[in-house]
Amino acid sequence: MKKIFVLNFAFLTLIGFFCAPAKANFSSVADTEPIIVQATTLPQIVGKPVHHLQVFSMRSGALKPMPWQWDAIDESGWVDFRKKEEDSVVAAKDQLLWLVGDMGKAATPAILASFPTKGTWIEVEVGNEQNTVHFAYVLIADEKVLTPTQDYLTYRMKDDLVVTPYFYVGYRDIIVANQFGWVEPDGTFGRNLIDQVSVLFTTRLFFGLLPMKVSEEDLLAKQLGNRDGAVRVTQRLSTQLKLPLGFKGPSNVAESFFYPNSYETNIDIDLPSGGKAIIKDTHFTFNIGLTPPPEGQVVVRLPPDRTIDLSPTMTADDRVVSKPPPSWAQFEDSVTKKGFVVHIAIPEKESKTIKIESLTYTSNATSGRMGTIGLTIGVNTRPGKHRFALFLFSPPQQQIKKKGDEDAFSTLQDYQNLLRFPSKVKQVRVIALN
Repeated sequence: MKKIFVLNFAFLTLIGFFCAPAKANFSSVADTEPIIVQATTLPQIVGKPVHHLQVFSMRSGALKPMPWQWDAIDESGWVDFRKKEEDSVVAAKDQLLWLVGDMGKAATPAILASFPTKGTWIEVEVGNEQNTVHFAYVLIADEKVLTPTQDYLTYRMKDDLVVTPYFYVGYRDIIVANQFGWVEPDGTFGRNLIDQVSVLFTTRLFFGLLPMKVSEEDLLAKQLGNRDGAVRVTQRLSTQLKLPLGFKGPSNVAESFFYPNSYETNIDIDLPSGGKAIIKDTHFTFNIGLTPPPEGQVVVRLPPDRTIDLSPTMTADDRVVSKPPPSWAQFEDSVTKKGFVVHIAIPEKESKTIKIESLTYTSNATSGRMGTIGLTIGVNTRPGKHRFALFLFSPPQQQIKKKGDEDAFSTLQDYQNLLRFPSKVKQVRVIALN
């Protein structure tokens, strides 16, 4: 199966500034944060059948099941697509996942003891540096648990389409992203925001003597697997660049996670041995053509305080350049104030290998069409494996408002804080029932 990761990466990095209605229990940006609990944190569940597990929280004064999922993790740290819930037991490397917004207050032992399904209860306390605390309760049932959980999102394999409560992402012929938009309150899709997508790879061969340019058609790619869970959809792809005369070019494996209102991908780039002698001055440029909003314009906010207004009526001279661009950017509709936040995370140890070089906007002379946003990433051809990550946040409709202030919308800093001050498991304890 062929699927080109770099187009997915480019598309999700550069577009998306409209989003869909929020779930009722998401009252703040922090509520949308996924919690990933390693099985070793809950040693009582290791070796237990997955279908004996269920997760609950105290909401509206009652113990209620909450959306969650189990993911098997292989020896390399990737999600293991071969294992299924119905015939698996929890291994030490496995993960349980849920969202902060579905957690609740502390439950008393009396409430847990009154629950009709018997078993062992484990209280998981989650908090962050702002001292915000939430609780979830994992039940290891004596028998198979039949209680279904809510499914936040889905992957439609036939259409190669990921659908969340907020946005949808689709692909043409399993090669290039050609659909992106928000999901309406009635479940229908809003307008497609993509006009066109392309990628350009440039490098110099033979000790830098021979320049070369290739497009997405020169990439060999395949999907390695996918998993459709209640809290996230996982896809893993591999990509290999074809070079002339049998030379081995860069390759990568990318594991991508779609959550209800966000996206994350971890990208492992493998540069072949002797890379500096074969290729140098390597650059990837991703170009995204956007469809214009019905009215108004697209506003791009770049920290610390730069604002760029993009409009279909811009002239050819209105070329906007940010060089180098910051690793964070917010795209926003000037009329509806709906927005999308993007962050490219390059670890300090990879800063000499992978660099975000420029962000450009080239206006389109064709009436009624938006221009093209271009992102260029440079790769220093130092042999070996290198990793960086992409984070993309899709705020709910009108963006998530801050608690206690109906006029204050979420800001770029709110999303930065999700990564700067992540929620962590603070305490785990088995509840003794009388």
